[in-house]
This record gives sequence, structure tokens and C-alpha cells, in this order.
Amino acid sequence: MKLPNGWSLSPAGKSLPLGDLPLNIAVSGSGKYLAVTNNGQSTQTIQLFDVRAGRQLDSVVIPKSWYGLAFGRDGRSLYASGGNDNVIWKYGVGGGGWRWRIVSGWGRPGL
Repeated sequence: MKLPNGWSLSPAGKSLPLGDLPLNIAVSGSGKYLAVTNNGQSTQTIQLFDVRAGRQLDSVVIPKSWYGLAFGRDGRSLYASGGNDNVIWKYGVGGGGWRWRIVSGWGRPGL
């Protein structure tokens, strides 16, 4: 890669295509999965990658999020903050897809 100033860069390792403003990366305890939260002005998403294969397994659109992103101890649950909606989203990871539900919803009636 050649920079405008004439210098060249040779990236170490491989790069993955990410969304708009990736703010956080979480790696599962087994090292099998990598999740990235994209929080820019475009559609906000969480991307799930297979680390060993170096490929994207899935992507899910989320209403809002921010910095909070963590895998559960079992490696099959992913928790993401819901931004200023005062909610934590829980995603089930496995089989190349997602299942999700609200785990906590402080300040939201009925949760």
C-alpha cells in the first residue's frame, strides 16, 4: 500500500472487511469466534468472524450500540450494549448464525 507521502506500508497479518467505525472487538474464550461492533453513521451492525478460516460468518443489524461487547464464559453467548436505550442484547452464537433476545432492559417497562 502506497501512502500519499510516498511511503509504503506492508500490513502484518491479514485484514478483514469491517463496517463503519468499528469501536470494539471481542474474541471468544476458545479463540474460535471474533465479534466486531460497527457504530458509525451508517447502519450499525455486529459482525461475527471465524478466526481460523478468516472469514465472516454472519452480520446482524442492531438498533443502537456503543462500546460494550463481550462473549459469555461459555463462548456461545455474546452481549452487546444497546447504546442509550438502556438495554443489553444477548446473542446466541453457533452454527454460523445468530439468535438474540433482550437480557436486561433497565428503564424499559415489561423487561
